[in-house]
Amino acid sequence: MNNKKYYVGVRTDDGMMFVTEIENSNRICYWSKDSKPLAMSKSVADDIALGLTWNGNNAVVVESIIEQTDHFTGRPTDIQVLINRLSAKEKDDLYRSLWAEHVREDVESFCESEDIDLSENGIDFVIEQYIYEGRYDCNRSYWDNLRWLVEEAAKTDKV
Repeated sequence: MNNKKYYVGVRTDDGMMFVTEIENSNRICYWSKDSKPLAMSKSVADDIALGLTWNGNNAVVVESIIEQTDHFTGRPTDIQVLINRLSAKEKDDLYRSLWAEHVREDVESFCESEDIDLSENGIDFVIEQYIYEGRYDCNRSYWDNLRWLVEEAAKTDKV
């Protein structure tokens, strides 16, 4: 028995919205960013999406969504809603994690361009020192700071 819940997303000028109500007597679907999406079986969701498509709407069946208490549009403003719900520590962890991804790319690119063979542990060292330990000189450029840390890591790195 399949107990999964499915939703029907509809493309609108305001982004993707989910079907929130179905009026069976007139076969009309309603969607709103301010109402909770209507969960349904896979077969019902498929039928509704097909009907909406036949009527000129772009519709898609979605197996799961992140339900929030306010907006369900998938627009960038929804990301702000999620961020606002995070604690200060969670925000800092998220920020540093995203920052680390970018620094990793830059360290790998730098090592490749400078023909430096640095292991994953060496790259992790640079990221740890730069992002989490704050080892950088504000009087140096970003790239000079990375060079300084990469050179330090390369001295002890065993590739």
